[in-house]
Amino acid sequence: MWRRPQPAYPEGIPTGRQRGVRPDELVWPLPPPRTDDDEGSSTQPFPAIPAAGPLPRPAAPAEPQQSAAEDTAQEEPPRRRRTVLLVIGAVVALALALAVPAFDRYLVYKEGGNRDDIVHVVEPGQSVAVKHVRWQAKVERAKPGEAPEPLSPDRVYLKITATRVALDHEGLLRSGDPTFEMQDAQGRTWKAMIVDHNLPLYTEENKIGTPYQYTVLSLVPADVADEVELWLRPSIFRRDQPVEDLGKTTGEFPDHVLRFKR
Repeated sequence: MWRRPQPAYPEGIPTGRQRGVRPDELVWPLPPPRTDDDEGSSTQPFPAIPAAGPLPRPAAPAEPQQSAAEDTAQEEPPRRRRTVLLVIGAVVALALALAVPAFDRYLVYKEGGNRDDIVHVVEPGQSVAVKHVRWQAKVERAKPGEAPEPLSPDRVYLKITATRVALDHEGLLRSGDPTFEMQDAQGRTWKAMIVDHNLPLYTEENKIGTPYQYTVLSLVPADVADEVELWLRPSIFRRDQPVEDLGKTTGEFPDHVLRFKR
């Protein structure tokens, strides 16, 4: 009987009778071409590499920075305390500046009101010593920029420069602000206001024999601007007097007045 001859297969390809279990192969994507080094390759995982040691601990913060921060924290409370003391000193000084003129007027009222003033007449360019303080004053028309513009053309501003010099330690203590007013020959008066002064706030900063100045402005009628005279009343307030004793009489009255002639 005739039989069909078996087809010839290329060498390396198993026939149906030789076909067995084939290993898994990657079919897509196409694997890279094999090389001689691929034979005997293994899919076993790489052995674990032992750890080199424990991880380094995070570095501690630098000590100088902590010290600087601590120093700043230690410096802040004293700085705040100094600021508070300065504010308190300014408030006390303002309160005294407002209270001293009222205190002088209160004593005049309490001790009988209309006491006769002791008037010290001062010639032009001269000075006078009263209550351990020497006073000198100059009156002139204010120049442009030294005073506001008057609202009425028949009014002018006068600029008063009053200089005080403490003659001794008692004069340093008597550093209350005086009161100023302008007066004409008929007895009419115009108020004068302190706009500036360089008198130290604290007694220990004041110096004996050193001149300190007050700058004062007064608005007066233009027709008497060259005739009115300055009347300066020194304060009897003392820097060493306790605040709680401001309303008490001391036997001294603000009855000395300095009249500076023109």
